[in-house]
Amino acid sequence: PKLVWYKEDAPELYRKIWKVLSWADFLIFRLSGKEATNFCHANRTLLFDLHKEDWSTELLKIGGLDRDILADVVPPGTVMGTILPHMAHSLGLNKEVKIIIGGHDQCLNALGAGAIKGGESVTGIGTVECTTVIFDSIPDMDVMFNLNLGIEHHVVSGKYVAFIHNQAGALQTWFLKAFTRELQEKGLSEKEILDYLTLEAPSSPSNLIFLPFVEPSGAPLFLPSGNGLFSGISATTKRGEMYRALLEGESMFFLEAFKALEEKGITINDILTTGGGSRSDFWLQIKADMFGRPVKRARYRESGTTGAAMVAGIATNTYRSVEQAVEVFSGTEKSFTPNPLHALEYERLQERYRKLMKNILL
Repeated sequence: PKLVWYKEDAPELYRKIWKVLSWADFLIFRLSGKEATNFCHANRTLLFDLHKEDWSTELLKIGGLDRDILADVVPPGTVMGTILPHMAHSLGLNKEVKIIIGGHDQCLNALGAGAIKGGESVTGIGTVECTTVIFDSIPDMDVMFNLNLGIEHHVVSGKYVAFIHNQAGALQTWFLKAFTRELQEKGLSEKEILDYLTLEAPSSPSNLIFLPFVEPSGAPLFLPSGNGLFSGISATTKRGEMYRALLEGESMFFLEAFKALEEKGITINDILTTGGGSRSDFWLQIKADMFGRPVKRARYRESGTTGAAMVAGIATNTYRSVEQAVEVFSGTEKSFTPNPLHALEYERLQERYRKLMKNILL
């Protein structure tokens, strides 16, 4: 759509376009002198043919766009050559360094955590929480369309991914600004305040419902901002209860999406978590209790950079295969087992959550 806008509304600029590159592609170009993009990023342009693994002639024709302005599309892990001499000198790198094209950050995060088979998933918990679901083949497009989910290439050849995402750490940041001013004025760090809130929170499910939409939501709902809501507050409600409800509401968003997938025959196995949010035992236990399945913390929480290193290692034959790289890097630091007593309470809360969503937002 952006390129069509340039062609129709700023034709003088469109005529000057040499190549259209994402930021990642631009870095590859600056380092190697070659213009290319990878399957993962090409998928996100709305101009890529998932099946042919090339730019869509039909979509280019519909948009009246020139194929020549698009970079070549190559698989993740393609070696683009050695670093340009002047870039090696400027960056202080060995002149024999190879430049290898990577992929979408969430795909790299999934690989870094070891998710390479259908049914596996990785949940990265940062400012945004994103669950990457792995498929062994391209799933039925009608099913994905009805679920309001897209599909794109994994960084692992022959595998595909879908993303479920919403605000996570951003919700905590909002809560801290709104409800912890006195702790901030005492000079406590964000981590110290979150630890304090965890101590204030009840150890069992709250009786509150939180709709986690203080900012626009991601797939599969895509709700606008300004739809956040606490329900069930009374004169005796304390801050710690609200904090727990916030974490519960954030997790309920994902539970609803998982159930929708399972109703269509798409199974998600154990939940493997990465990112800053995965450091919270409290949060991960809530997820395990609510999802009714084990939730695990990955060995390396910064799995995106781990995945990028794995792609480079496989491309340079440091590792014989994806499987060998996964064996070296992946693993579980800690596992959280569902508490069956809490699971029963969450079934009741989840029903209230659904009714609120249906009556207020959907």
